[in-house]
Amino acid sequence: MQGYQFAHMETYSVKGAPGAGPDSTAKKKNGQRAWTAREIIDEAERKELASLHVDEGGPPPVIMAGEVSTFEALRDAHAAAAERKESFRYTKKDGSMQTRRRKLRADAPTLHTTVMSLPVKSADALANPVLFEQCRNALEEAMKDEAERMQPLGGKMMMGVIHLDERMVHAHFYTIDPKKGRVDHLHPGKKAKAAFHAGYEGTNDDPKDVRKAGNRAYCDAMRAWQDRIYKNVFRKFGLLRMGPGAERLTTAEYNVRMAAQEQAAKDQMRSEALAAQITRQEDQIRKMLREAGAAAQDLTRQSVELQIDKVGVLVQANEAATTKAQGEEAIERGARQAADAEALQKAMLRGWDAVENREVDYQEKTEEKREGLKFGPNAPVEKNDRASLIDAIRPAYDFVVDIAKRAFGRRKEEASREAARRKEEAELRRRAAVVAEELERSRQAVPEALREVANAEAAAYSEASFPGAWAISPGADPKKIGERLNATTNLDLRAAYMATRDAVRLLEGDAPLRAKFEIGMQVLEGGAAHRGFDLNTGRQDIGKALSPDLAAQHRDQIEEGPKVKRKDRTPVR
Repeated sequence: MQGYQFAHMETYSVKGAPGAGPDSTAKKKNGQRAWTAREIIDEAERKELASLHVDEGGPPPVIMAGEVSTFEALRDAHAAAAERKESFRYTKKDGSMQTRRRKLRADAPTLHTTVMSLPVKSADALANPVLFEQCRNALEEAMKDEAERMQPLGGKMMMGVIHLDERMVHAHFYTIDPKKGRVDHLHPGKKAKAAFHAGYEGTNDDPKDVRKAGNRAYCDAMRAWQDRIYKNVFRKFGLLRMGPGAERLTTAEYNVRMAAQEQAAKDQMRSEALAAQITRQEDQIRKMLREAGAAAQDLTRQSVELQIDKVGVLVQANEAATTKAQGEEAIERGARQAADAEALQKAMLRGWDAVENREVDYQEKTEEKREGLKFGPNAPVEKNDRASLIDAIRPAYDFVVDIAKRAFGRRKEEASREAARRKEEAELRRRAAVVAEELERSRQAVPEALREVANAEAAAYSEASFPGAWAISPGADPKKIGERLNATTNLDLRAAYMATRDAVRLLEGDAPLRAKFEIGMQVLEGGAAHRGFDLNTGRQDIGKALSPDLAAQHRDQIEEGPKVKRKDRTPVR
């Protein structure tokens, strides 16, 4: 999916706001209506008269279960949390202080809600089950991330609700604190602002300046929360952190960035799926080897047991001179059993080699033929040699069929993946050819890399192909890397980061080289964080630096240009 993330949070109380009366007409400071917690839950459930902003008869809410899975259970849990008691300091008549307990105020925030909206129209999601499943996966991961954030703070994620009866697909998450009752501390902005003001109580600082600084602390905490949601959830679903207005991008530039982020998310998911598939195949091979080893041990044990039986029979023959005929028959039977076991063991090993060398392959079941074996591309040419091969593996025929079937399944999966890869490469070449043709038509220079893609020429990359990018091996010396970071200015750090990021995006087919540049990106991001330097905007904020001393050594940044105001407001074409 393409677009940028939208996330918002709010807290609600039983009463709605201080001074709210029975007519529910109380207003918040911003002039909006102060909704109560029950009204918010009724609106989520689409109760009659509680959700007048949506048309009737739309798709019902989709519930994502948390601690509860029904709206009634959510109401009961919230009511119980709102009944909690809290401690407060009380001044007695004699001036002494006393700690007392009382029930939470009716206007105390007791319900925490989070809204996550996706850049996907509800009508499109309802018409496309695959798209809806992708939306649901994204919202479920966002709900899980919110639950993990609030759990250490005492918050319990009660449930989530997906709404598909409004224009865009979105979800609401509802959280309470069953022990404290209040949920102010679950809101990162309110928590940061309260902590800031607590540090300035009793000081002589200008209240107006303190209030402004508290608002900045609120905004910084909320931006950090948005960054967390993007890093943990929405980045891997192809969304951008901000819209085009934040960086003043044109529509064309923003469309390119959205497409690139979506492709990067697809590449990441494909890489993870491929890694998981490789792991599964390795596990299957290990299992097959264990089974083969166990089978060989079992055959060896059988052979030993048969040899013991043979010895026993010989002893019996020596002792039973009067029953020589019986003894000879028992000896012959034991010899036949030992020979059969040895033949089975040899047949298994020969069959395993034949499957590995493609001398025999798996024959799928059809209407005319049953499941079995057939000669492979490396089978013996001579008829007598083929007959000898069949005779050699016949004692372990069923075992060899099973091994060949597994190998056939693996080859089939590999062929399917290869066909998909070739199809994707062909589409990429087609697109590159179209772009190259348009550039030539407009008499513009066609980049050599684009021409190579269009002509299906494989680009050979090395570290030198990306000047300015940082390629760092996993075993590199941390001390030397630290010295290199300390010697790099902020703007050089930004230039290296952009070059390294481009290298990572281009090196999809060269995993070892790409891994080095990915390590370089992580090192550059860590170095920028220690300086409080934003690699995207090129601006530095010392207050956000993890290492203020290091940040003080490098203060270069992109300076804002002069702002020009037009006095004449007449529109000009």
